[in-house]
Amino acid sequence: MRNEILQKIQAGYAGTKSNVEHNVLVPGKSGYFHRIDIVISYEFLRLRNILVECKQHTRPISVGLVRNFFGSTHDTNSSGMMFTTTGYQPGAKTFANHYGIELVCLKEIKK
Repeated sequence: MRNEILQKIQAGYAGTKSNVEHNVLVPGKSGYFHRIDIVISYEFLRLRNILVECKQHTRPISVGLVRNFFGSTHDTNSSGMMFTTTGYQPGAKTFANHYGIELVCLKEIKK
């Protein structure tokens, strides 16, 4: 799943001044390095990152996983997107919506 998403993101940003990397250690303000599945970097007034997390689980993604990902986005001053094949629990959706994390369920897109 991660490679499929990576290829689609790379194709979408081809020809732009953006940089798409996968399996990246992103330094946080705390000094901690966050391992991120995909990072999209671009410049608009300053360097900006979009962190992309891919979750291939058997059950819907919990609020705990979204909250952990939010910690990474907050610590690195980045935007965030999370992809999954199984959907999200209601609390995860509420939390992500409040903090501006975009949630994508590939199962719903393929319908």
